[in-house]
Amino acid sequence: MHEEFQIEMIIWDYLDGQIAPPDRDRIAGLIATDPVWKRKHEEALSLHRSLASGLDLEHTSMRFSKNVMEAVSGTNVAPSARSYINKWIIRGIAAFFIILITWTGVVALQHADRTRSDWKFTRLGLDIPDLNGTPLAVFVFMNLIAGLLLLDSIIRNNRKKTLN
Repeated sequence: MHEEFQIEMIIWDYLDGQIAPPDRDRIAGLIATDPVWKRKHEEALSLHRSLASGLDLEHTSMRFSKNVMEAVSGTNVAPSARSYINKWIIRGIAAFFIILITWTGVVALQHADRTRSDWKFTRLGLDIPDLNGTPLAVFVFMNLIAGLLLLDSIIRNNRKKTLN
């Protein structure tokens, strides 16, 4: 099977004229004498001819091209993001989340009972189990994502209202 594939590839290169002249003569001899090479050559040649005859390139009319260009020229170009996004707002949001994540980590480490092997948060009076790989961790993460998506949709709706 692998050999037939290689024969097909060589024959396609032969038909496309990508074979050097000394090798062309050798391949022509194989096609004339070997029945497998002859069969593959006939298959490739018939497909090559049908592809060449079926490729009538169609051109679009000049009026169609003109209509498309007129439609494109009538649209308004969106302003660049720099004109309507304030960098300080983005930096403020990023700073808020960095501070929030850092503060949460510091508080969690302060209240963790590191003398026990299971690291439960006993100083706060909470007995939170380890969340690694549990359904509770997935639930908390999915709620966090849902909350962020909700916040994003609220901000987008408010922005649309102010722009209109």
